[in-house]
Amino acid sequence: MIQKEAFIFLIVGLIAVAVDYLVYQLIISFGIEFDYAKALSFMAGAAFSYSANKYWTFGHINHSVKSLPIFVLLYMFTLGTNVLVNQAVLYFSGVTARAVNASFILATLVSAILNFIGMKFLVFKEGRLCD
Repeated sequence: MIQKEAFIFLIVGLIAVAVDYLVYQLIISFGIEFDYAKALSFMAGAAFSYSANKYWTFGHINHSVKSLPIFVLLYMFTLGTNVLVNQAVLYFSGVTARAVNASFILATLVSAILNFIGMKFLVFKEGRLCD
């Protein structure tokens, strides 16, 4: 079961990352600071991720309303992690086009791993927090 969930999570994640990346590029094209752009783009990807993972990845059609606040807390934590990783890579490598893309990818990978663990074992865990 976890392999199937991980595979679907990967597909959903790729789409969410595409949303995140497109929003990020759009926002920075308007001259908005990288940190603010990353936070806003991450939230856009998170909104897509909640719905898609709820119904498709973890198959939770009828579950407790507790899942949304737990999801929000998880994503607040991973948002902070995402922005800090993005910022750290840019700080240590300098702000170049290559570094902007590398920082985005690394920040996304770190937060994706944390999000899968949190969604699997906290947000959409049957018989625990969300039943």
